[in-house]
Amino acid sequence: MKSYRRELRYPAFAVSRTDARSLVAQVVAALEGAILNGFYATGSLLPPMRGMCKVFGVSMIVMNAAVAELVKRGLVNPRRGVGCVVLAQGERLWKGRVLFVVPESDGCYPVNILIGVVRETLMNAGWAFSQITLGRDAKGRDNVARLDLALRGSTNLVVSMWDRPEIVGKLSVLGVPYVVVSARRRLPRGALGSIRHDVKLFVGDFVRACVTAGIRRVEQVNFMKSERDTVSALRRAGIDAVETVIPNDADPPDSPESVRRAAMRAFSARLADGVGRARLPDLLYFADDIVASGALPALLYHGVHIPQDVKVVTIANRGNEPVLPISLARVSFDPFAAGRTIAAAVLSWLETGRFPKDVSFEDSFVPGESFPGGTSGEGSR
Repeated sequence: MKSYRRELRYPAFAVSRTDARSLVAQVVAALEGAILNGFYATGSLLPPMRGMCKVFGVSMIVMNAAVAELVKRGLVNPRRGVGCVVLAQGERLWKGRVLFVVPESDGCYPVNILIGVVRETLMNAGWAFSQITLGRDAKGRDNVARLDLALRGSTNLVVSMWDRPEIVGKLSVLGVPYVVVSARRRLPRGALGSIRHDVKLFVGDFVRACVTAGIRRVEQVNFMKSERDTVSALRRAGIDAVETVIPNDADPPDSPESVRRAAMRAFSARLADGVGRARLPDLLYFADDIVASGALPALLYHGVHIPQDVKVVTIANRGNEPVLPISLARVSFDPFAAGRTIAAAVLSWLETGRFPKDVSFEDSFVPGESFPGGTSGEGSR
């Protein structure tokens, strides 16, 4: 625990029974002046309450009311078992702290946007916000060693992006209150609740659109193996579906530029002769918007017409969507709306002690000129 220096000096002040102001207002004015002119230094403790009562000639009821007003004005922060800590001018008095734990997503646009919305919402509501990004250890597991350090300060709630086993296991062992953002319905051991990223709506709409349009072959393209069950769902519907992972030996391999260039190289090499073009599927589904941003120019450069030669669907995170002269059919994700959903659920627990049930945000399939795909999607919702 931080060690605070206790101030035992008292301002030259005594209440006046003939003053038009109340006793509380007089004490507030005296202490506020002593704080603002530096008599009580930032980070120090005010004298003991009973000592101030005796020196100022007021009751403990008056003193408590005066301190409450100083708290409201952002001048002191009462700490249980410590005392009244003097704050710097303009320093925010936080209700508590929320820690966001993110596994290796510093360069992920939608996660960064989502977290930014949560941060702004919580801080506007008076809650301090901090974030820690966990890398991988030598065995490829999430390195949770830094969690101990991050949780040394007082933390009211931890939000874990995705229920990664090492992270939620560590949080469960530590016994801290935590919630997860996850695509799974299963609630991890020790978690207060979950905020579910629901992908079933988009998968069902996408598969039905493919069946309606008579699509026989779909190729899902990504820069890593997808966790979504799109390929299996397409196969269950009788569609020949495969997944292609773009090779990328750049360092770092997951930066937006390296992923975009790797996708461009892969499709340029594939379309360099007529054989690759002849082997294009009925529909290319880009399960990553950065991959699409690299692959689509390569397709156009090599004379592939969309949607005449191949139909296209892409992930499209709001604010970072790939673009073509025609509208792209897309699996639309809104990180701004998702951030607002997460923030509302977190604030509900922080301010009421109850975590809401069945909280979720979702992706949706939206047809476009690159794949009209029937009438499913936003228009059917």
